[in-house]
Amino acid sequence: MTSNVAKFARETSRVQGLPGRPTENVPTMFSGYADVGPNNVRSLFYLLVHSTKTTTSVIQNKNIPIVIWLQGGNGCSSMIGSFTENGPLLSPRGGSASNDLRTNKFGLQRRAHVLYLDRPAGAGFSYVQGQMNDTWANDKQTAKDSVNAFVQIIQKYPWLCGRGVWVAGESYAGHFTIQLATAIAEMENDLCVTLNGVMVGNGVVSINETNFAWFEAGATHTLVEEQVFSQMKMECDFTKDLGIDVLRVCQMNVQC
Repeated sequence: MTSNVAKFARETSRVQGLPGRPTENVPTMFSGYADVGPNNVRSLFYLLVHSTKTTTSVIQNKNIPIVIWLQGGNGCSSMIGSFTENGPLLSPRGGSASNDLRTNKFGLQRRAHVLYLDRPAGAGFSYVQGQMNDTWANDKQTAKDSVNAFVQIIQKYPWLCGRGVWVAGESYAGHFTIQLATAIAEMENDLCVTLNGVMVGNGVVSINETNFAWFEAGATHTLVEEQVFSQMKMECDFTKDLGIDVLRVCQMNVQC
């Protein structure tokens, strides 16, 4: 891993150590909070991972992009992605006698500087001062808060300037990524970065279609009996909570 010890020696936000990881073998990462909203009432937590990609020139260095990773949920912590999926370090394997964090040789930091952002406030390590409510936890406000946090992070780490940005995520990030990318595009003239595009895996776009597809996949792969699936198509409202709908079908004495 690239340590960048001398380059970032005075950066107070640099992660100096992590449980289960030798201090001398911690990737170059930075963490902190970006305060957003009226009177900075909401604080969004971020983890910024410096790329380990090596370059031979300033131009090549500037070609290393930024990936903003947004976890789904709605409202799951992006630390899930960092420590169980695509970050530089992974949680210990289940059943392992060791509590040490493992090196992820397939982490996104091999190709990009990666920003993991917990949003909306209340998700993960992000928080809000005062009572939570849906006037700021909705998708539209979450996008505004996220782009405002991103602007602050760029200002704090000016070496991010001049790069292309990919907004990436999974599941409900099928909404989050598009909304944040749109917010970045709308203010791109005022930013020192450019929007490259969006990357979504297993994305939720329409909750109705997604819910239906789960059971349709089960029926077409013999995991759900044809009679059950036929009854579900007639009786279930796939726009609502799946647990409630499935329970209602079972209570109708349909074999589940």
